[in-house]
Amino acid sequence: MNLKTILLLALGTVAVWFIAFWWLNARKARAAGKPDEVPQNIYHSIVAFVMCFFDTLGIGNFATTTSMFKMNGAILSFLNRALGTIGFKNLI
Repeated sequence: MNLKTILLLALGTVAVWFIAFWWLNARKARAAGKPDEVPQNIYHSIVAFVMCFFDTLGIGNFATTTSMFKMNGAILSFLNRALGTIGFKNLI
C-alpha cells in the first residue's frame, strides 16, 4: 500500500463514520418528536452558490454564510448550533 491509498482509506473511514453518526442522531431526534428546525428551500441553494463562489475566489465564506443565515432566520437557535449546522451544510 502506498501513501495515497492509506489516505483515501482514512478519508473514506471518516466519511462513513460521520454519515453513520449523523444518521443515528437524526433518527433519535425524529423518534423524540423534534421536527426539523427550518425546511430546505431555494434560499439555502442561493447561499450555497454564493458560498462556493466566494470560496473559489479565495475570499472565504464563513462570515458571509453566517450573516446570510442569521439575517434571514434560516437557523433557529443560531448561537447554540451555528458552527455545526453551517459546517455540515458546507460539507453537503
